[in-house]
Amino acid sequence: MKHIFQLNGTGVSALAKVIGSNLPVQFSVDEVRQLESLAIQLERAEALEETSKRD
Repeated sequence: MKHIFQLNGTGVSALAKVIGSNLPVQFSVDEVRQLESLAIQLERAEALEETSKRD
């Protein structure tokens, strides 16, 4: 199953910080919001896959 995740430029920037640098990384408030949104989208996608496996 494929999922599409939505991020704006701030979200992409925040994700690039996580992937491309050593932790700890400082994030702006907007970047934190985007990462939280991504986490929610990932949780929903995972739940959807679990539900579809049971059916």
